[in-house]
Amino acid sequence: MRYKIAILLFISILSSSLRSETIYSSIYSQQQTLSDSLSKDESPAAIDKVLSNSLDSVISNWMYAGKITYDSSCVSRKSHCPSLPDSTYISRLSKITTLIELPYNDVIKKYIEYYTGPRRRFVEQVLGLSQYYFPMIEQVFDANNIPLELKYLAVVESALNPRAYSRQGASGLWQFMLPTGKSYGLEISTLVDERRNPYQSTLAAAKYLKSLYNIYNDWTLAMAAYNCGPGNVNKAIKRTSGQKDYWAIYYNLPKGTREYLPLFIAINYIMTYHSEHEICPSVCPIALDMDTVKINKTVHFSQIAKATGVSIDELRAFNPQFKRDIIPGAHRTHTLRLPMAAMMAYVEKEDSILKINTSNELRQTVEIGAKTHVAHNIPQGEYRNHTIRSGETLGGIAAKYKVSVTDLRSWNNLANNSIRAGRNLKIYGKGGPVKQTASPAITTPEAGNGPVLSFKEYKVKSGDSFWIIARDHKTSIKKILDINNMNSSSKLQPGQVIRVPLG
Repeated sequence: MRYKIAILLFISILSSSLRSETIYSSIYSQQQTLSDSLSKDESPAAIDKVLSNSLDSVISNWMYAGKITYDSSCVSRKSHCPSLPDSTYISRLSKITTLIELPYNDVIKKYIEYYTGPRRRFVEQVLGLSQYYFPMIEQVFDANNIPLELKYLAVVESALNPRAYSRQGASGLWQFMLPTGKSYGLEISTLVDERRNPYQSTLAAAKYLKSLYNIYNDWTLAMAAYNCGPGNVNKAIKRTSGQKDYWAIYYNLPKGTREYLPLFIAINYIMTYHSEHEICPSVCPIALDMDTVKINKTVHFSQIAKATGVSIDELRAFNPQFKRDIIPGAHRTHTLRLPMAAMMAYVEKEDSILKINTSNELRQTVEIGAKTHVAHNIPQGEYRNHTIRSGETLGGIAAKYKVSVTDLRSWNNLANNSIRAGRNLKIYGKGGPVKQTASPAITTPEAGNGPVLSFKEYKVKSGDSFWIIARDHKTSIKKILDINNMNSSSKLQPGQVIRVPLG
């Protein structure tokens, strides 16, 4: 699936929803340093020093900034809790009702004492968020016959931050990579990333965990495979002579995966026994009474915010799967999650909200604009032929060429605006047709001393032919050919001067 550092990934739960990707990238190197420190048996105090400069800076998530409150019944919040005897940890772990083995060793002890000590403030905030996410996760896992204690993997993976984004590209509560997410039915596009949808991604995680359990028939190995992929787990099993036990293959697993199960066990412990360590859950700042509505048209968060009074930042937190604040319901029906009070306001105004014309809607069909023909581009005194198409009007043709209807009628000897498809219209350049000055009548005898013919000289224009010249001067092609000593194969050239018989 992917190889990623699970250790303290969930420190970033407090990072800004608008800057989560940047923050996750910036602290990854520090997480790696922490992983190395734990592997070298350094003390929690030394480990905490590695992150001391970065942890405080990420406490800026809108859900917590200025909104953190605590249960008044929890009166003592010490900054540090003294280490307890190993026997106490062993006894408490053994009393947790679970299908998954929760043993104890020195690695697990380090994690327990780290989160009951230096990072207990962080645990308070994760406990607060669990009030919002765990009921939904438990419901999905129960329906899919997944051990409910596996809900704590979401804490290990993302610290219950649906916007969590790893350096390797894993995203959401369950840190799915893009190919794996798509293979389990999650929509991932420019506008939507269902890896960030807490409910949809939890369904996918349940299916994936179940498929991994079916491979190994062991939940601890399934968790290891969830972290580093079945291939790496299979290699570790092979290198330990086929032993299918997490602790037996521990040193043959990738480094990050070795810490995965100890961290999971420590989270089970701390989430169960936090009160014994005088750790007080924060009060969840997210409304717990939520409801959903189906959206089948494209809607922008700004439209919903205006109608319901819920801020866009809150809409992003409730619906983190919409990456651009747009719900593309016209493409596929999507679910919008809102606090119950806001949902009532939305239902009342839904019709008016969906009718609002938004620039985010994409056109399904478009018409190509007509080409603009400018008659002024035609050389003065010359013309172009326009073949009339079915449906065209004289006014429309005049507009295309930026000429007047009156000129079109004059140039083409039209009595009215009626035109017929297939006919050619002359479109003249600037100034219209060149007015012919009256040429002095010239007489010349035809060949063979026949009768004398009158004619005038005519300068051939582009597009002219013998037929056009004969038609325009009310004579015949034969007379033009004869008077110019030409034949039917003769060619006319623009600028050429020929004789045109008069009559």
